[in-house]
Amino acid sequence: MIEIIGKKLLLFNKTYKTNLSIVLKGSYASKIQGLLDRKSNDIDFCFTTSSSLKDKINFMDFLEKELKICFLTNDQNLKQFIYSNVRYEFILLEDIDKIYCKHSNWDNIFILKPIYLLIQKISSFPYILSSDYKHNKEKNF
Repeated sequence: MIEIIGKKLLLFNKTYKTNLSIVLKGSYASKIQGLLDRKSNDIDFCFTTSSSLKDKINFMDFLEKELKICFLTNDQNLKQFIYSNVRYEFILLEDIDKIYCKHSNWDNIFILKPIYLLIQKISSFPYILSSDYKHNKEKNF
């Protein structure tokens, strides 16, 4: 599941001569690190602090063409799609410094460390439970 994103990320970086890196987080990151027993709902990514917004947007456009996908959610922050029966989410406006991550088996893909997965989950409760989506300019708050 992660392999296809990793391969496309390598191709993107080579094609566009950039060094974009992403962070695996959420339930899938918890599952592969032994913190979660249940099956994850989706695969969540954000980006490292060294990633420019332009590169992030270009990578999403690249994935859309390469994987022949249609985004389920496609706003200025959240890009969601299903590929091979797996739901992927990329959060464009979320950057995480590599010091909070560990290396993975995939080039340019980092995994959020367990303690920060927990902190992020707890910190997200007010946002998740809110009816306002402050990241979306289309929806006023």
